Amino acid sequence: MRTITKLQTLLVLFLTTAMVCFMGCKDDDDDVPTPDGGGTVATYAISGTVMDASNNPMAGVSVALSGAQSLSATTGSDGTYSFDLKSTPGSYKIAFKSEGYADRSYDVDVKKIESGVGQYVVNAVMVKGTTPDTPKEYKKAKYNLSVSIEDVVGKAISTSSLSVVVKYGDKEIAKENKPNFKVSDVTPGIYDVVATASGYTKAVAKVVVSAVPDQEKKEGEGDTFDVEYPAIIVMNVAPSIPVDPDDPSKPTDPSDPSDPSKPTDPSDPSDPSKPTDPLKATYIVSGIITDLSTGADIKTAEVILMLGSEELFISKNESEFSFNIASSKVTEDAQFILSVKAAGYTSYSRTIIFKVGQSMNYVFPITLNPIGTGGNTEIDFSKYGVQVPEKEAEKVADEIKNAINAGGTEEVKVSGVTYVDENNVEQKVDVVIPANVLDNYKGADNEVQAPVIKVLNQSDAEKLTESIGVIESTTADGIKEKDEVSLVAESGKPVVIVMPASSNQTLVIERDMSAEALQSNNVTSDAGAVASVSRVYKGEPSGTVFSPALKISFDAPKDLVSSTQPMALLYATTGIDNKEIMKIDPTADPVYINGTGAEMSVAHFSKFAAGFELALAETEDISTDTTIVEKVVDYCSDGKAGNIPVVVTTTNAYVGENLQDLVGKSNVDGQVAKNAVYNRISNRLQADGYQIGIQTSLTTSVPTEADRTVASMSLKKTYTTNTYVFKFMTKGKKVEEIQVVAKKLIKIEGTPVYKQSHGHGHGDGNNAGGGIIIPD
Repeated sequence: MRTITKLQTLLVLFLTTAMVCFMGCKDDDDDVPTPDGGGTVATYAISGTVMDASNNPMAGVSVALSGAQSLSATTGSDGTYSFDLKSTPGSYKIAFKSEGYADRSYDVDVKKIESGVGQYVVNAVMVKGTTPDTPKEYKKAKYNLSVSIEDVVGKAISTSSLSVVVKYGDKEIAKENKPNFKVSDVTPGIYDVVATASGYTKAVAKVVVSAVPDQEKKEGEGDTFDVEYPAIIVMNVAPSIPVDPDDPSKPTDPSDPSDPSKPTDPSDPSDPSKPTDPLKATYIVSGIITDLSTGADIKTAEVILMLGSEELFISKNESEFSFNIASSKVTEDAQFILSVKAAGYTSYSRTIIFKVGQSMNYVFPITLNPIGTGGNTEIDFSKYGVQVPEKEAEKVADEIKNAINAGGTEEVKVSGVTYVDENNVEQKVDVVIPANVLDNYKGADNEVQAPVIKVLNQSDAEKLTESIGVIESTTADGIKEKDEVSLVAESGKPVVIVMPASSNQTLVIERDMSAEALQSNNVTSDAGAVASVSRVYKGEPSGTVFSPALKISFDAPKDLVSSTQPMALLYATTGIDNKEIMKIDPTADPVYINGTGAEMSVAHFSKFAAGFELALAETEDISTDTTIVEKVVDYCSDGKAGNIPVVVTTTNAYVGENLQDLVGKSNVDGQVAKNAVYNRISNRLQADGYQIGIQTSLTTSVPTEADRTVASMSLKKTYTTNTYVFKFMTKGKKVEEIQVVAKKLIKIEGTPVYKQSHGHGHGDGNNAGGGIIIPD
């Protein structure tokens, strides 16, 4: 009589010869195989074949199994491997590695069976290339404003008459009567802090809360991180009150004239909200500089305050600064430039405009971001051009707010925004804010503060371009690449740059090579809806708008060199499950290729890329039922329950037209581009386990009852179909798409149908041999 070991050998044989197999019934004749009886301990195995993209077996591939147990193997000369799991079902991950090829990994759920052999087949196709790092996850900033009210010697003002009001625009967000407090979860913007107390002059300060980039999330961290903005507001003793000679910081007579909230003299500097003698007003710029990642003070910073080309103040190797500007320097058209630099950090800059005769303390809690490993360049706009007056900028803010309240689907265009140029001549410009950046200008309760609007003439634009560095990067292959950034004014027209109110005016463009590797190689199905891109950049501050667009020139991707098909400009947005996806901006100009180079036009900042859009649009499971009679009829189990091992081999296939025909008839321009598009889509299908034309197999065990004879078997097969959409932009600036559908078998379930009474039967010769062939 044949043994169970021989049954297992037969099962493996059936797997490799692409059969759906059913073991024969035990009968009185010794030449009939023994059925898989209930007394046999269940065992499990995983095996398969590894091939390259040309369907050639690959030897020497490292195969690692983890999960319920850990095992390792190396493929043989025929590309095969196998793992004996013995009696351990459970969840496993199987990973394939080979030098010069992108890694592959798959999850395998080994189901528990009562007895018999649970055989699982996992084949892999290795694609040449490198494996990107695990996609980075990012956490978003949560901003907190810490207010401290102090006297001139740094002591907290604790008088019971103290009143501190914090406002965002016209909205009061906090009111306290204590010298130290925190306002949590504020939005980036400019906050007005007004402090009054008996015996002190009213203190009015503008606190700038600047937006910071998202930070990489480490294991175990939450989705947000706190950014603390400390604002120290100094109150002076009211000048009309005699002071204690032993402590000049304290008034000796808290009489009514000491209450600056009720000034008796319209020109009294104790009420900065009213115009005073310009020579009596005070103008202060102060702040604290900290590390965004650690929150620690940066004591190596250099802080410079300039008026035009004149350096007014400089502070070195200090984390705190305070500059008291002479009133003679403050005029209607005076634009002060604050710049902060520290080795190893991105820089900070900001244009400051004071109102003549109105005392003001600008407080800048500045956080600097450590420079990343990717190539980047900085653009300091604060030194160039003139800033549109706040009154004019408020007109733009009103239109932005109206657009947001209307749903935020239409761009904002404000014509005839007035400013005075460098020759003191009044000029007008149009300001346009694209719909997809409107939210960057929004604060609490949809409040919108006046944006910063800078206007550069042709000469300033040329000087700015000369000052812009190149983005230098090194690929995984050690190739050094340089991307050039420029800003060119159109003939006779100025350059207009618009930024959210609290923006750092030193802009940073950073190349994100890890995102490029993840999205371009498409080696993991976990990527979801991804793009097929050649460059990914992050521009900060997000929401900055350029008119005309900023230009970035870079090397064309190898598969598109000399192509007449342009790429598209894509921007990051949030998709299903809050995952970041890249989508084509249909309003942007195409990214044209000129021989070995390419150039993109970037009209606004966030995360953006050059390439194509490739998304998994739909996944659907479809089941079919098949009744198997031939070769199964008269299978019997005497005395005890058994199992019929079932192996189904299948070939993944397209649903509808094949990819080659779909690409061939598309409007993708030229054969070079058609080949590139075909390969990019095909790589994505392979990454998701749809190796078209490659044979795979699934295994299950169908339990049978004791002393029953099988009449037929109902076999349910479940397929998954994936619909992929590849979008591209034509030279005519039209977005078109290629849609391809692929299917694969993911599950089989068998149910025996019994005869009314038990009987023995051998079936025909094939049944007696122990197996049948049924194509999927």
